[in-house]
Amino acid sequence: MPASNVLQALLSHGKSPLKDSFIRWKLWRYWAEIVGPSVAANSAPIEIKRGCLMVWAKSSAQMQDLHFVADSIKLKVNKFLGSPLVRSIRFTLDEGRLPQNVTANFQLENHFSEITDNSED
Repeated sequence: MPASNVLQALLSHGKSPLKDSFIRWKLWRYWAEIVGPSVAANSAPIEIKRGCLMVWAKSSAQMQDLHFVADSIKLKVNKFLGSPLVRSIRFTLDEGRLPQNVTANFQLENHFSEITDNSED
């Protein structure tokens, strides 16, 4: 078994203080693969705390849509993580809770979509 697999197993399932950070990183890194591109385009995982997954939504309309697929998101995340860590999901519009790289990616996407929308006029 490669050392990287052993390290990932320890970080994912052990009692290391790095476990939560590693799980959060995995969710950020693979969010589009976990929930699908349409959900990922309008949301991002923030953290899992005491069984509650906090998810950022791009807008209040997107937040409402995410409520309809919350159970599906919970099942997909738990399947990806290999254990039922997520028991509930809460949504927020607070961008301040997002990691900087996620915020930068959404701002860049918005900027490019504004440019392409304006070029069609």
